[in-house]
Amino acid sequence: MSDLLANLNEQQAMAVTHKNGPLLIVAGAGTGKTTVITRRIAWLVEQGIAKPQNILALTFTDKAAGEMEERVDQLLPYGYVELQISTFHAFCEKLLREYAAEIGLSRDFCVVSELDGWLLARRSLDQFALDHYRPLGNPTKYLRGLLTHFSRAKDAAITADQYLAFADDCEGEDAARVRELAGAYHTYQQILLENDAMDFGDLLLYALRLLRERPRVLDELHRRYTHVLVDEFQDTNGAQYEIVKLIAAPADNLTVVGDDDQSIYKFRGASLANIMQFETDYPDAKRVVLINNYRSVQQILDHAHRFIQANNPRRLEAQGKLDKRLVSSRDDEGVVGHLHLSTLDEETEAVATKILELKAAYPNANWNDFAILTRSNDAAVPFLAALDRHRVPYQFMALRGLYAKSVILDLVAYLSVLLAPYDGPSFYRVLTHPMRKISPDAVAELSRYASRKGKSLSEACRFATILTSLGEETAVQLQELNAELDRFRMLVSTKNISELFVTIAREAGFVDYLNQLPEREKQEGFRYLQQFFERVKRFEEMHDHPVLKNFLDEFAVEREAGEEGALQFDPDTGPEMVRVMTVHASKGLEFRFVFVISMIDQRFPSVSRTEAIPLPSGLIIQNAASEEGDDWHLEEERRLFYVAMTRAKEHVYLTSADDYGGARKRKLSRFLSELGFDKPEGKEAAKRDPFAKDISPVDSIESPVVIHLPKQFSFTQLSAFRTCPLQYKFAHILKIPVFGKWTFSFGKTMHNALHDFFLRWLERAGVQQGSLFGAPSTVADGLPVSLDELLVMYSDAWQDDWYTDDAQREEYRKRGRGQLRAFYAFLVEHPPNPRFLEQDFTLKIGDAVIKGRIDRVDAVDGGVEIIDYKTGTPKEDGKLDASDKEQLLLYQMAAKNIFGLKPVKLTYHYLEDNSQVSFIGDEKDLLRLQEKILDRVNGIRRSNFGPTPGFHCKYCDFADICEYRQG
Repeated sequence: MSDLLANLNEQQAMAVTHKNGPLLIVAGAGTGKTTVITRRIAWLVEQGIAKPQNILALTFTDKAAGEMEERVDQLLPYGYVELQISTFHAFCEKLLREYAAEIGLSRDFCVVSELDGWLLARRSLDQFALDHYRPLGNPTKYLRGLLTHFSRAKDAAITADQYLAFADDCEGEDAARVRELAGAYHTYQQILLENDAMDFGDLLLYALRLLRERPRVLDELHRRYTHVLVDEFQDTNGAQYEIVKLIAAPADNLTVVGDDDQSIYKFRGASLANIMQFETDYPDAKRVVLINNYRSVQQILDHAHRFIQANNPRRLEAQGKLDKRLVSSRDDEGVVGHLHLSTLDEETEAVATKILELKAAYPNANWNDFAILTRSNDAAVPFLAALDRHRVPYQFMALRGLYAKSVILDLVAYLSVLLAPYDGPSFYRVLTHPMRKISPDAVAELSRYASRKGKSLSEACRFATILTSLGEETAVQLQELNAELDRFRMLVSTKNISELFVTIAREAGFVDYLNQLPEREKQEGFRYLQQFFERVKRFEEMHDHPVLKNFLDEFAVEREAGEEGALQFDPDTGPEMVRVMTVHASKGLEFRFVFVISMIDQRFPSVSRTEAIPLPSGLIIQNAASEEGDDWHLEEERRLFYVAMTRAKEHVYLTSADDYGGARKRKLSRFLSELGFDKPEGKEAAKRDPFAKDISPVDSIESPVVIHLPKQFSFTQLSAFRTCPLQYKFAHILKIPVFGKWTFSFGKTMHNALHDFFLRWLERAGVQQGSLFGAPSTVADGLPVSLDELLVMYSDAWQDDWYTDDAQREEYRKRGRGQLRAFYAFLVEHPPNPRFLEQDFTLKIGDAVIKGRIDRVDAVDGGVEIIDYKTGTPKEDGKLDASDKEQLLLYQMAAKNIFGLKPVKLTYHYLEDNSQVSFIGDEKDLLRLQEKILDRVNGIRRSNFGPTPGFHCKYCDFADICEYRQG
């Protein structure tokens, strides 16, 4: 028996060992569905039923895809090439990057977020022919509603042309409004195309169009993906299900895993109908029901199962004659309790107190074992104050609010002052930042002087030397601040916003200040800084003139429109803390003790709200069209509450109160009644004294910080750790934004130009990218791609950033053209036989998983040659040391062990003079490298991030903030 079947129950093993044909796995909460999916992938490979590159596994979040990939990495013994585990959107983006030209689209499109789409539409508002949806007082009032409307149409696989055709046939008093919506949808799509942009809905819609209209492409995908697996199938929308059906056909080796009772994303376009009708679409499908629960005690499972029966008959259990009653693998007792208080204030106090009681009663419990779940983020805020009063460490996992974080407010204030020195509030924030160490008395004295003289605070600082009351030290500090601001103002009109952002973050002291904070605040601050930096870079991608003024103008529009900034959290990182989050955010997580708060009428279940602009009746002809109305909303809310209950392993506490600040007492949630809980009789709980001192329990101490370490490693990471472990921490743990380098810009330009060149070469030679054993790719009469085409590719690939000035930029632009002309001449004299480019691989060395990508592999006599381009100073034969060879030796191992190739030459090709240095590793070389890699991986796992200062410090990106630097 395969080791992959070890410790599986009968149903799990049945699902894992299903060979071919459609398979529906109904996986209840906590039944090990991820284990089943990943072992099924590994089993298909182990049994020779499918190769890794022939498997497509799709899910909904990057976190879920990453977890699935990590587990598969551990299950496959040697590694693999091209196993596609990704989100739906990432997979569709990959398809379109490869085949976009087939439907008249550019491969170089950018993917825009919901916010980016709104900003694009707002800038082009005059292109929309709006009447009904353009009120005079606020012309952008309905813009978000319109974009949501278009997104719902895309979820249902309705194109702009289909919408227009539907609108043309509409009659009656609503026809004009529907035609306006259809025209606006069409206009929005044109705006996206003009900007080479796609939103997330477009990725699905264009991928679906590609599959429907290009049978040759679909045939290629049928050959490429012989087995398709879909996780969280209950959350798919119409477009996603159609994509899956098209790719899986005609063999229909399609495995879907889901639970209709956990379908909670209708507001994102998910259609419950997909999982409900799967067995109708595939009448020969095998069904496996997983009911053995490895998470919760039986008491919780029984309450949850009885509760969800109220959704009958629109459940698989009611319609499909199957038993979904979960059976716990645990024999210990649990708690499902109701805490009812008089006021919201008492409810918050009761929750905090109960957490402390449980922490004391269960000595082996840590703060990570507790979660407070809420229907909405707003309802959680009063509970945070109670946790603060009791000194309970917590993390509020709201998905919005980046722009309100102090490090972001500080940086935005600094940027604002560069453009508008008279911006009083921003200058005050700059002046009072802790790293300035300017006393409150001095700031007050400056403010009084500014008020008395009718000047701005910024102007008052210019007169610091004549204000003797400030003292000499403060006057010097203010002079230095003025000089610093003047120096940065010289860069405002010449630097792109990303360069300016990094320059100010580093040179104005923000990064150094964050680096001096305690570890918890340090990690948090750098995480926010990195997320805002990503926002800055997105702005740059979307604008032709990405300078500070334009960024701040757009940022102001965002804030005025109510945008708070998306936040990303990983619950597995950081110190031990109670997690406070919405029920939606808790999906896929588990905790020993769960509190579901504010269980009152109109909060949970929430009030049904129709979309601002619903899709017109008749536009969608499918079951999902009927998923509207109060009954559907209540059933979705009931499924959401079922998810909340099944996050708990041992205890679930449902909390409520009479008084939430209104004139009337609040009614209990109907869900409490359905569970058999009534409002308790008896005396009211004691009221909290609002003036009482904060409570500080003995065991509520600062929790140790847990550093989240990667489960997969790249050569870049291992190289950084070899050079200096502290450098690795700065770059890959804290992810501190770094200054770009013109050498990187130039190198990336040359690399991308050559990739496009050889990709066109393979296309014209008729060799499918990734085919290792096809016909030779050279062409008899010269090279398949011309020099002029290569130079155009170079122009298109040019990276304009981080050059010191225009003169240097033009010097290297010219130098690159010269190098490519010489490279082309080299190819004419020595025509290669390229086999594949940019080949990803996953290699296992011991228990370490290494991810990498090989630039180019050529077929040569006796085997293959692995080639890596270098734009730096050429090295001579015999001048490569052991560290120089490591990257290509790693590629040699991957080519041999994963691709099954025979590398006979490893080559660094120096573009500066087209010289080459070649070598090949013997068994001793490869064994030594494996030992070094394992040693570095173990060092990272032990969190050994001590500094190793030396000569390399002068080249380190973090020398300016490192107290251990030399030189």
